[in-house]
Formats: sequence, C-alpha cells, structure tokens
Amino acid sequence: MKNTVMKQVGLLLIALLVVLSASAFTAYAADTAADGETPLSEGGTTITILHTNDLHGRLVGSNTVIGMDTIAAIHAATPNSILVDAGDTIHGLPFATFSQGANAVQLMNAAGYSFFAPGNHDFNFGIDQLLYLEGTAEFEILAANLTRDADGSSVFNDYSIVEVDGVTVGFFGLVYPGTPSVTNPTGVAGLTFGSPVEAAERLVSSLQSAGVDVIVAVAHLGISSSAWAREVALAVPAIDVLIDGHSHSRMDEGYWVGDVLIAQAGAHGQFVGVVDIVVYDGAVVSRTASLIDREMSEDFAPVAEITAMINQMEEDLGEILDQVVGYSPVTLFGDDPEHRAALRSSEAPIGNLIADANRWAMGADFALQNSGGIRYHIHAGDITKGDIIAVLAFFNYAVVVEITPAQLWEALEIGVSSPGHGRFPQVSGFSFVFDQDAPDGERVLSVTADGVYLDRNDTVTIFTLVINNFTAVGGDDYTVFIDLPVLAEGGTLDELLLEYMAAHDISNVGVEGRIVNVAADADGDPHEPEAVPYVAHPLDSVQRRYVDGVAFVPLRAVADAFDAYVEWDGNRRAVVITNAAGETWYFVVGYRDSFLDGAIARVFVTYSHALDLFS
Repeated sequence: MKNTVMKQVGLLLIALLVVLSASAFTAYAADTAADGETPLSEGGTTITILHTNDLHGRLVGSNTVIGMDTIAAIHAATPNSILVDAGDTIHGLPFATFSQGANAVQLMNAAGYSFFAPGNHDFNFGIDQLLYLEGTAEFEILAANLTRDADGSSVFNDYSIVEVDGVTVGFFGLVYPGTPSVTNPTGVAGLTFGSPVEAAERLVSSLQSAGVDVIVAVAHLGISSSAWAREVALAVPAIDVLIDGHSHSRMDEGYWVGDVLIAQAGAHGQFVGVVDIVVYDGAVVSRTASLIDREMSEDFAPVAEITAMINQMEEDLGEILDQVVGYSPVTLFGDDPEHRAALRSSEAPIGNLIADANRWAMGADFALQNSGGIRYHIHAGDITKGDIIAVLAFFNYAVVVEITPAQLWEALEIGVSSPGHGRFPQVSGFSFVFDQDAPDGERVLSVTADGVYLDRNDTVTIFTLVINNFTAVGGDDYTVFIDLPVLAEGGTLDELLLEYMAAHDISNVGVEGRIVNVAADADGDPHEPEAVPYVAHPLDSVQRRYVDGVAFVPLRAVADAFDAYVEWDGNRRAVVITNAAGETWYFVVGYRDSFLDGAIARVFVTYSHALDLFS
C-alpha cells in the first residue's frame, strides 16, 4: 500500500513559502470545542481534512475557481491537514481532458493530495487509463465497492491508515454504484460497482479492528436523487466523517445524518472544504465543517512552482488546440449577431452536424441540441480542435434518456415557443413541421422518424434521446426532460464531435428538411407526411419499474405477453423462460439483467432486453 504515511516532509518547502499566510486560515478553521466537549487547551489534537469534489477539470485559478496552486498553499498553511478529493476531477475542461487526466494528476501530486475516490466521469477515459494514472499518482485511489468480475478482486485499494500527530485516521473510498449508466459503459466492462452500504459496513469493521481513532469515508455518492451518501450514513453510524461528491452540493457547515457528518464543497473549484476533527485521548470529541470561498482564498499566496507548471501546461494545450482535425468546404455558421436569429429559429447545418455526432456517439434513436449551446462558427477550410472548443464552449456532456412520442412533442413545443431563444432545437433521427404563428402548445404540426408519423398522444412507445446535461435538468425551460429516466451519460460534446469527425466525411453537411416552419414557407404548406397508424407492442401494457434510470419489467408479465412459460431451474438460482416456439432463455438471478424481489412473479428483466428477445 503506497503513501500510507502523510507526506509532511515533502510539504515543508511549500510551507516555508506560505508561512506568512498561515495565520489567515484561523478565520475559517474551528479553534474552540463545542459546549461540553474537551477544550483544545487540555490536550486535544485537531486533524483537518481539506477536501474538493466535482472540479470537472477546473484546476486553473480564475475569478470563480480556486486553482491548484492556491489549494496547495492552503494545505501547506494548515497544520495536521490531509488533502482529499471526492471525484469527477480528471475529466471536463480541455485542460484536463486533452491530456486524458494526466495534467490533473500531476497537479494533484504537486498540491499534496493523499486520497482520491474516483467519480463516474473519472472513468470516461476507461478503466485502463485510470489504472495508468494510478501508476503516476503520488496519492492513493480508494474504491472499496469496485471489483473485477473475473475474480472478485479489488481494482484499487479499499482503505488506508495514516498517523498524524499521534492520531490514527482510517480512510476508505466508495464509488457511485450507478457508474456504468453515467459513463461510457464499454470503458468499465468487466467491473462491478457494488453496494456502497455493504462495502462501508465491511471497511468500518476492519478499521475498528485495526484500532484507528478516526474513520473517514471519501465517496462519490451524492445526497440528491439516489441519495447514496445518506443511505451509507444511516446504515453505518460509526463513520465519523463522509467526504462526498456527485451531487454538487454546497454544504457551508456540513450535513448531519444521525451521528455522521457529511461534507461537500459544491463544484467547479468554487470552494475548498474544511473539516476539523478534534481527538482527545483516542476519542473524537468534535467535528465541524466549513468552506473557503474564492475571496477567502486570496489570503493564501499561490505556490509559484505549481503556477509555473500550470503555465507550461496551458502553453502545451495551445499547441494541442491548433491541431487540425477536419475540413469543411463551406462555413457552418453558428452564433454571432448576424447569424444568431437564423440559428435559433430554423434548421442549421452546424446544428445537424452536432446533433448527428451526439446521436452517433451515444447510439441513441434521436438527438436534440439546444441552439444556445452552439457558440460560434466552423469556418471554411481546415478545422482545429480549438475551433470545436469555440463552438461547444460550455463543455456540456451527453445524457441519454427514454422518451415517448408524447413527451417529444411536448419538448418540441417548448423548443419553438420563443423564436430567437437559445432553446430552439436542432435535431437528428427525426424531423418535424411547425407553424411559428400558431398559438402556444399548437405550433408543432407533425413529427416523423424514418417516414413514420409519431402520434402526439402516444405515451407508450419508448425511444432513446440524447440531450445534454444542461437541458436534462430543465435548462432553456425544457422541464419535460427533468424526470425522464436516464440511461447513460457520455463525454463532453466537443469530444463526441471530434470522434464523429474522425470517422465521417462532413463535407456534405447542410440543410436537409429536418425542420420546416410553415409560417416561413412562402410557397405554402409543405406536404405533411401521411400518418402511419401506431401498432401496439405486446409489452406496451406491461408495467415498468425504474432503478437508477433503467426500465425493468416483470419476467412473468413478459412471459404472459408472449404466451411463454416461466419456471425456476432445479437449484432456484436461475429463471427459465420458454416461448411458444420452444426457444429458451436462462436469467441468472442477481446479475446485471435480472434481480429477485421475493418470488418468481417478482423477477424483473430490463425492458430493452425483453424487447430484444421477444420483438
């Protein structure tokens, strides 16, 4: 186990550089014990955990971001401090992404990080790259609930024990169990993201047996939606502090769940979290959480050596952004004062390109991109990586959701509700006709996919739609997307477009009639496609159950829909289903596509798997 002892000696040089700013930290760190607790003057020892999470590649200081050079200064100026990160750090902005996380790891090394629990987006480069980065890291990657399918072995260390000023602190890591659905699943094939509760119970027992004074979980779980951090805290109250990430939650004073203190530092480098733990005679007597914001961080002089590293990385990045990645014979106009109105009210070639790239990269049926996310042109001639970054400047990432035709119609009505607004949709995989002059809610006239009319009242048929993380949470007023089941998350849109351009000739990109505005058609109404009657599917009436955004259906109901027979196998470890043609499938209970909930009638399989087998 590497790096199990604090790197205090390695930080002494940095400490000398920032000694003048050390006193500034006392304004933000607790220096007194709560009522009834042992005062520090009577021998208590304070251990400070400094923490970050969800930086998403924001490692360079700005007017909103606390840079790695300043984080290093805060760490060096804080006695008995341990610096940790709770994930989603090495992927995001080009500064981190274009080096596949290497820049992030180098800066984390320099800043003095000790532990890192990877977030779902830290797997975006694939497990092999993350393992490579582990080999270059001077900190430990901890993930107690991540194992290899082949032999059940741990991929990274489960835990580590450090001693600081006579106090032993046990750290263990937890990763988000739904990671295969919120990263590229091919990059984590062969891995099991297990129950964080079960892993926490196991690790806390081990650390208690080892006799540590303090137990700290570093986790990428979150307190919204699945709320895994809360579940862990409720189930394992012996955890003293849970440093968390994933939900981008700003916790000014932490969040108590029973006797467990959960701490998060927002997102995007806006804060550095501070947790002070007071230990007296081997027992934890006080725990307090606070945040250092960007303004407070100005009291700490950035470490010059790390600033120099950042400057060199940015210079190297400039060379990368100048690399030619494609060619366009014509200018694909995006957003500027002259072309904004057209982009945000009609089909645009650049919109078709981006939507096509998203749909292709994510393997979805449809794609919808808000025009406001398209920020510049692709000029005629050679196209560089920098050009792509200028077009997709927000670094949104792809989100795949399930959607019905009725919901798609609703989304399109939102999209065309305000001409000139950034919500106007650019689409792929389907086309639609609308009348901008019609009343609200009545503008969309038809929606077709492969020549088939999609009924605006169809609430049963399911398609997959790739959108971006901004509209997925209701951005640009796409409220219809908020509660849709999420099937997967992918890379940033600039990454997807680069991948698409590497595999496709884009010289013929243009307007294809995907979007027709009747009010703008001087020749009158276009021919509206003949409506094709909706054909019911036997699974339409089967009730679905959603788990982490994945739709499941009861296996018994599937069998009934197709006149098939369901039974247990001899040892009750698998379910056997045989259709009328005598074809047989075995579903192993507890594995990826099935799980048991009480009885044979409660065995579920994924809806998509059922469609594949019985359509």
